[in-house]
Amino acid sequence: MTSRLADIVRIYQGSDGEATRALYAELEQRGPAGQIAVNLLRAAKTSERAKAYRRGFSHAAYDTKDWAIGNLLDWLTVYSAACGIRGWGWGVDQSQEKHRHVLYIDLQTGQVSFHSARRREGPDYSGTWDGARGMQADRIVRWAAAVLERGPFNMVDGSAIPATRYLCDGDRHLICLPYTVDGLHAMAAELEIGAHWFHGGRWPHYDVPKGRHAEICARPDVQVVSPREILVRIRAGLDRDRTTPAAAQGKLL
Repeated sequence: MTSRLADIVRIYQGSDGEATRALYAELEQRGPAGQIAVNLLRAAKTSERAKAYRRGFSHAAYDTKDWAIGNLLDWLTVYSAACGIRGWGWGVDQSQEKHRHVLYIDLQTGQVSFHSARRREGPDYSGTWDGARGMQADRIVRWAAAVLERGPFNMVDGSAIPATRYLCDGDRHLICLPYTVDGLHAMAAELEIGAHWFHGGRWPHYDVPKGRHAEICARPDVQVVSPREILVRIRAGLDRDRTTPAAAQGKLL
């Protein structure tokens, strides 16, 4: 793990966009744990840099951080336990006036946390801040290195776990994960679902064609959830789309 850890530290501390994108792409191939690692790295890096940027650039960095937190919540909700995450949830930092909501995540390498101006979806955090300062980046890069070493496996027992790509409910509503409208159309093309099954409007989604519900739900990359969960994910995804920073796709990786 030592060489991979050194690579990740170098990329995290540097400003090489190409190397950063390559690292993220490699991690994303490691399944849910890799997706979590990518967004931990992205949120931590942009949060650190925002504090050093001038006002205009800091806003872009904080937007990227907020976008990454939204992605984290998608993956944590489904796969936190399987990926060896001991606990996660929202707390309140009473010392802060604006960014007082805190997302805590208990990685195997230690607790990490991110402040936010608003509480997002997810449970209340059962613990408290561990009081450690200056350890966040170290804990995240070491966890990311462990993910690269383990591959696309459950970090608890080593069993293979497929990445959840789609969510479907008993009413045949179907969405992609992470949720984006563009992602919905790519999903439909892959699953050979016609455009006439798309519902736009306030809550964009696809319906599963009649007769294909059992087939779609049996796929290893589909998780069956409640209609309420579908609605929550759509709402969260639309909120992110409205604030998704261009920097997240380019400079501020």
